[in-house]
Amino acid sequence: MFPTDDGDSVHSDEKGGLTSLSSSVFLLSAMSLGVGVFSLPTVLNAIGWLWGMGLCCYFGLLSTLLMLNLLDIVKHHNTQSWEDLCRLAPLARAFSRVSLLVSMLIANAAHMQTIAGMLFDLLTVFVTDDYGQYHFSAFQRASLILIFLGVAGPFCFADNLAALQHVGHSVALVVMLLCATVVVSSCISVGRGLGAHGEYATPAAVPDLKALVTSAPNVCFAFTGMLSFWEVFAALKKGVGVEQAFPRMKKTAILSGILVLVLYLLVSGFCILAFGTEAGKQRKGNGYGNVLYNFPVDNYPVTLLCAALVVVIVLEYPVINFPMVNMILNVQTLGLKGRRYARHFVSLAGMLIVILLDLAVPDLPDVIGLCGSTGLSLFCYVVPGYICAVACRGLLGKIVGAFSMVTGLTMLFGGLPTGDPYSDN
Repeated sequence: MFPTDDGDSVHSDEKGGLTSLSSSVFLLSAMSLGVGVFSLPTVLNAIGWLWGMGLCCYFGLLSTLLMLNLLDIVKHHNTQSWEDLCRLAPLARAFSRVSLLVSMLIANAAHMQTIAGMLFDLLTVFVTDDYGQYHFSAFQRASLILIFLGVAGPFCFADNLAALQHVGHSVALVVMLLCATVVVSSCISVGRGLGAHGEYATPAAVPDLKALVTSAPNVCFAFTGMLSFWEVFAALKKGVGVEQAFPRMKKTAILSGILVLVLYLLVSGFCILAFGTEAGKQRKGNGYGNVLYNFPVDNYPVTLLCAALVVVIVLEYPVINFPMVNMILNVQTLGLKGRRYARHFVSLAGMLIVILLDLAVPDLPDVIGLCGSTGLSLFCYVVPGYICAVACRGLLGKIVGAFSMVTGLTMLFGGLPTGDPYSDN
């Protein structure tokens, strides 16, 4: 059913790698194009739209520059794996392993929690024409997540990322359609004079340094291409050859960064124009932190695409799971590589942890912030920044690395959630 390292995969050459630029862009973007785009308006309300969009541009540019500099280092040192790349900087490999594990588990937990609540509310609407009148219990949440993981489970056992490339296409297509629908619906509301005015308008800036620091991890959650950077690059090397893989990966990183940044800016910008400080603040049902709940259920394009979003986020689970499982299997001291059912065992253990995380941290903004401040800050910014600062040949690369390290450490020590950072109280 699934290709092995020596087998074939759909839309690839005989080695089982990626050959399509669009496939590589969507796979690299799949980590970012999940539920985070619809939680960002809440962040902009906490720190102001000017600071929020500024943070988006900063993280978008920084994450892209990091990937481009890492590619130069890989080419110069002829490194053959992410582990080899991390060996260029002392202790980077250990930090990389721990932070990748934490990032992937919490990111999948955030996704599963979001779509479980959305599906519960969608089912309630289907039966009663409304939602929010029934309590979503921990047992119901765990049951739905267990069903999701049962659907995603077989795809988690694939040992070739190219076999999941159509998942990347599906996620990107649905999220882009939903983003476009959200933007159009917001424009219609503003055009009808129903946009946010006066005290309900989102301020340009909130003079609160603590809010800025604690909100940064939620924006960081938006730019997570680094999580699948090496896996996509490795699949390109298999598909188009080593020489062609470098320029193809550079194009992939740039296009992915632009795609994610544009979608995040459009959705967050138009949503705060339409809903202002109420964006993502719906307490009805399971909507807190999710701007999609600001749209009425009789907005059928949004509602139907929300149902489609549930489906593709379930299918995205294996894409997020893939780098984590590969990392664990490649740890030599564990002795798992080459074992017949090792990938199955690691994937199932990760699913159990995801369920426990969602039961322990039931609030979506806290889950996203926890992911950004703990795992993503280290893996996506501190570790690659450290490698760039140590191994880059040019001054610019070292400067980018230094900025990345400072940014990641600031989020790590200052961005841990200490409650609800978006509360009005």
